[in-house]
Amino acid sequence: MKRDSTITFNYFSFIVLFFIVCNLTSNSSQAFEIKNKTYNKKQALTNEDISTKLTLADKHRISDPTLFKELLFELREQANITTEQQYYLDLLYSYHLTFIGKYKIAESKLNNIIYSNANNLIKFRANYALIYISMPKRDWLGGLKYLTKNISLLPTIDNNEHYQNGLVTTIIFYNKIRQYKLALSYINKLKNQPLTKINSCLLKQLSLETKFNLNKLISDDGLIDDAIETCEQVKFDIATNIIIILKAKLYLNDKTPDKALSTLLPFIVNTNNTHYPMLIAEMNNVIAKAYWQINDIDNAQVYATKALTINKGMTNILQGVETYFLLYQIAKKQQDLSLALRYFEQYSEIEKRHLEGEKAKHLAFQLAEHNSFAQESQIKLLNEQNNALAAEQALAKTQAANRKLVILLLGVVILAFTFIGIRFSRSHKRVKELAEYDPLTGI
Repeated sequence: MKRDSTITFNYFSFIVLFFIVCNLTSNSSQAFEIKNKTYNKKQALTNEDISTKLTLADKHRISDPTLFKELLFELREQANITTEQQYYLDLLYSYHLTFIGKYKIAESKLNNIIYSNANNLIKFRANYALIYISMPKRDWLGGLKYLTKNISLLPTIDNNEHYQNGLVTTIIFYNKIRQYKLALSYINKLKNQPLTKINSCLLKQLSLETKFNLNKLISDDGLIDDAIETCEQVKFDIATNIIIILKAKLYLNDKTPDKALSTLLPFIVNTNNTHYPMLIAEMNNVIAKAYWQINDIDNAQVYATKALTINKGMTNILQGVETYFLLYQIAKKQQDLSLALRYFEQYSEIEKRHLEGEKAKHLAFQLAEHNSFAQESQIKLLNEQNNALAAEQALAKTQAANRKLVILLLGVVILAFTFIGIRFSRSHKRVKELAEYDPLTGI
């Protein structure tokens, strides 16, 4: 199945984007453990203390997500918080809501920030958080609307961290809707930034993923091992495992399943320790395909069944398609025709849902392009109308000026003729007087 090697990694970009938006570490299974930290929830804080704790909470989104949560709930009880501080707190709290899947409430809070008097950076962060939310909701048209705004806001952002996060968000969303060439153009922009170590890992992972989806990556590309090393150095296990799985998929495309297994099997424990079901399910999926290629049916069935169990809610539809198809092939190989039929029916149903989802992405992008074209055409028409109106106004002014000039010239001519007439009349009278004068008589 060709799609096995071209689309699957979009879901893992989605996972990575969650870390960009909420900046949680891979130890997320411990993210909501309540440590024995002591603070008085009802203690009134000064505005300076509130600002300090907001900054602290923001800083520890990565290093201590438990502290992040505790600070949020402490700050939410403060009555004397300023309006600007409230916008900041609402943004951070929206990250928490997003993590626990309360997208509707998070979206409402983030939109309130965007249409408020919050500062430009807070609005920008709220906007790229909304891009993330649009993906699990499969609201592609809404996501494209936020993406367009995100791109237009990028030149106004002078905060390096969030400028890079905005670029990463753009790249991942374009990858998600399979606009890989557009993703690559923003990857090139991200390369020109002074990257943190985490973002350097992300850049390499996203670059490999985009090339993979464009069929421009080979299994022995040295950039793959370089990216794995970079991500291992910063302990970004999610990104590391995504690249490992990508490498294994390339080996499967090359029909070298032994290499795929030797790449994946040493990382099973590491993958399980991320505690991210879809990543673990995909690891099991690819291992099952590798065993299938070497005709080890028993192990293929074991790992495919694990993948299906983990993805039982079909959170990742494409992954479900691949798992059901593989289980159908295994059951058919085992001559269990009734089970094979059941798996094939489930495969067909999930495949239909997947294709409808892909169609929805394509239509949303086409509609967004159409709306953009219509807006550009409208702007062009308005500009032409404005230019025509300006020309008409300029012509009217010129005509008015010409009329004034003609009137002025006519006035001058009339005055000149009047003056000449008066002079002529006086001269004529003088000549007449001289002609009638008799010097002998003096009359």
